[in-house]
Formats: sequence, C-alpha cells, structure tokens
Amino acid sequence: MVATSPVDAWELQWFGDLTQSGTTDTNGDGVTNAAEYQRGRDPLVPVIQASRPPLNPISWSSWPGYYYTLECSLNLANGFEVIRSHVPATGSNTSATLIDNVVLTHAFYRVRRE
Repeated sequence: MVATSPVDAWELQWFGDLTQSGTTDTNGDGVTNAAEYQRGRDPLVPVIQASRPPLNPISWSSWPGYYYTLECSLNLANGFEVIRSHVPATGSNTSATLIDNVVLTHAFYRVRRE
C-alpha cells in the first residue's frame, strides 16, 4: 500500500492498512483515532487521563461581526491543526474554553480571523 497523504502514512505506520476510521477509538481511552493523529500520539496505547479542569480560557482581541479559528500545535515542526472553527466574536475580547481529555505537557495556540 502507498500512502497518499500524511494521514495515510500515519494509519499505515500504526495499523498496517488504510481501513481505520477517524471516529473509532481503537485503544478505548476516549480519544478518537483522528484526535490521536492530530496530537501525534500512539493510537494503540491508552492515554492516562488526569482529573483536571478544562483548559481555561484562551482569550484574544477581536472585532464584533467576525469569526475566528483556533489552532493548536504540539511542537511547531508539524504545523498547526484546527481545534475550533467559526468562533463568533463576543465584542472586543473573545475567549474559548477548551475541553481536552488528553494531558498536554505543552502546546502552542494561535487564532486566525476567518
């Protein structure tokens, strides 16, 4: 089999074929295969989930009437992945509370106006 995209290459690396679904949680840890891919994690090993509140909140200056996309990167080398899109501005300052059931030791975030 030949990978035609980064997602295919990841799927071949971990599963040996291209039959997996992004909505499946192969290791039963509550994180879908698509989310495991986005976070650069092994989809076969469950992540131990810590008891902690959601990441609170990420805020940015905004313009009423615009929408924003929030992106995350774990290491900057692999670029950013969209984690929330079409977030409406709530005035001159907008925030989004992220609920993430995977413990991230660090992450980089950026906000883009749509």
